[in-house]
Formats: sequence, C-alpha cells, structure tokens
Amino acid sequence: MDSSRPDQSLDRARRPGRWLRHFGFWTLLVLVNSLKREGPVIRGTDISWIESFKIAVSVWYSWALLAPVILWVDRKLPLRKDALVQRFLAHVPLSFVFITAYTYLSHAISVLIETPEQAAWLAGPVLSNALRATTRSSNMIYWVIVAIGVSFEYQRFLRDQEVQQAETQRLMSEAQLKSLQAQLHPHFLFNTLNAISDYVETDAATARMMLEKLGDLLRSLTHTSADSEVALADELAFVETYLELQTLRFGDSLSVRVDVDPEVLNALVPPLILQPLVENAIKHGRLNSVGAAASIQISAWSEGDRLNLRVSDNGPGFAPDWTKEDARGIGLSNTRQRIHTLYGQGTATLVAANAPGGGAQLDLHLPLRKAIQLANA
Repeated sequence: MDSSRPDQSLDRARRPGRWLRHFGFWTLLVLVNSLKREGPVIRGTDISWIESFKIAVSVWYSWALLAPVILWVDRKLPLRKDALVQRFLAHVPLSFVFITAYTYLSHAISVLIETPEQAAWLAGPVLSNALRATTRSSNMIYWVIVAIGVSFEYQRFLRDQEVQQAETQRLMSEAQLKSLQAQLHPHFLFNTLNAISDYVETDAATARMMLEKLGDLLRSLTHTSADSEVALADELAFVETYLELQTLRFGDSLSVRVDVDPEVLNALVPPLILQPLVENAIKHGRLNSVGAAASIQISAWSEGDRLNLRVSDNGPGFAPDWTKEDARGIGLSNTRQRIHTLYGQGTATLVAANAPGGGAQLDLHLPLRKAIQLANA
C-alpha cells in the first residue's frame, strides 16, 4: 500500500513540469544572450553566432545547474520564512561559496564545449579566483536568484499562514457550534419529557404516542447531529413531527399554519433552528391563558440573496420595554449565538418584535445558500 500523503503524490506529479519550465527558462536566456553577443569583438577576435552560443551556454547553464541547489539550501536555512533580513545576511557567506562554484563550473563547461574564451585566469589560487569572481556580474546573478527564491518562499509562507489561520478559525467555529448544539439538545429533551410526564398517569395512551413521536425526533437529531447545515425541507419535517407531539398534548387548543415558498425548500439552514422558535411561540402564546387557543404561523421566503424565516403567534406579544437582553432562556440566546458563529456577526440576524396584528414575531434572516438536492429526494 502506498503510504505517501496526497500532497506528496501531487508534488511528484508536478515535478516533471517544473523541471521542464526550469530548463525552458534558462534555455531562453542562453538564446537571448547568444543573439546579443553575435558579432562583437572579444579579446580582439570576431566570433560567430555558434561561438557566442557556446559562451552563453557556459554562463547560463552553469547557473541553471546551481539555481536548484541555491534554492534548496535557502529552504534548509534554520530561519523563519518571514525573517527576510536574517535570510539575506545568511546568503552573504553563501554567495562566496556558490559564486566560486559557478566560476569553476562555467570554466569546466567552457573547456568541455571549447568556447573561444576559456578564462585562463582560473589557473591562480582558488581563494584569489573566488574573490575576483565576486566582483563580476556573477555576483548580481546570484542575488537575483536568491531574491526570486526568497520572495516565492515568503509568498508561500504567507499563503500557508492564511490557510492555517482559516483552518484554525473553522475548527474553533465548529467546536463552538457543536457546543451550542449540544447545549440545545438536552434542553429540548428535558422540556419534551417534562411535558410527557404530565400524561403518564392520567392518559397513558397519549403519553405512549408522545413517546413514539419523541423517538422519531431523536432519530432525526442523530442523523443531523454532525451537520452544520441541513435543507429547510428537513428542518420543516422535524418541526412538523415536533408539532404533532404538541398537538397530542394540547389538542384543538393549538393550530399551526405553514406558509413556505417551494423555491426555498432546498435552502440550507442550521439544524434545530426553527424548533426553539416554535417552542417559544407555544410557551408564550395564548396557551398561557386558561381556555385560550394558540395559533402559530411558520413562514419562509427569499429576498435576493437572503432567506427569511418567521415564526409568529397570537399571544400577548412582548412587553413595551422588552429588549433582546431579556431573552435569557436557552432557546433564543442559543439561536442567536449559533447563527452569528456560523454566518458571522451582521450577516445573519434574529429579530424579535410584536406583529402588526398582535402577538409576537420572530424573524430569522440568513444568507440564501441552496443544497444541490434535497436530502430526501
């Protein structure tokens, strides 16, 4: 079995292309410089294009062979990629080594291909020749290679930093979302079991049917517990089962109307986002009054790139001095934190207000993002 990582395999696949581009770049420099040097007088002798080409080969292919080594050494320096000053200072002694290597490599190629000027001055001591080489144009070429290599490494470092920061932020957001969702599940379960307990002794048949509905809800929660978003159709199906359970509890005292634009059924929403709002409407609606009937409406529609979700009731509404800070219960505060964590502050909002015709109205405004297809299609 191949135990190499996918990024390593991808790097190996791209390697032939990189070497081909490397060879093509230096070959282009050879051709350009051979054309520039066609016809000049070198050491009092006119040279042909072939001779000029040989000189360019000895110069630029020497750097072509050394450039990968220079860049490899630069990557191996025990310095941070963003320590630019220290990196360039480290190349001061390295430049002496590589320019000396270039000097003798270029001379070896000149001898091998019999160029018209074979740098006879290389017969002197190594140290003397190296010092003389550092004052030639070779010095500038070395620093151009280093500057290009360091700049690419620095850009790669910045990209890696951005990716790492984004990944860290994503993991933190996911952890926070899972924490908020885990907080909501026991709250939902406790409230539902508390409602069922009222019927265990007085109406065992109703309690049994409510437990069956609760089992359906828990199975649904199990399937979506790892998802940060689900299709609105799935969320509505969950709420419908929850309302069936509540109808067993309240009977004709609870009526529900659902008005959802079919075009947004595949819009993505956080799981268990509507249930707390519906539960809040039931809890604070007219069911608080003896003999009163509660009417709840669930609406969903889109406006441009925004998905609107609304849960309204016919209860007494919010007090005139009510603010969102007064919503200290888990339902509304948890919902607000979840949408802010998932979509960002200001991108998604939860607005609580009194409806024009009376009662409370909770409006969720989320970015409109649609699934490719419905989960149950």
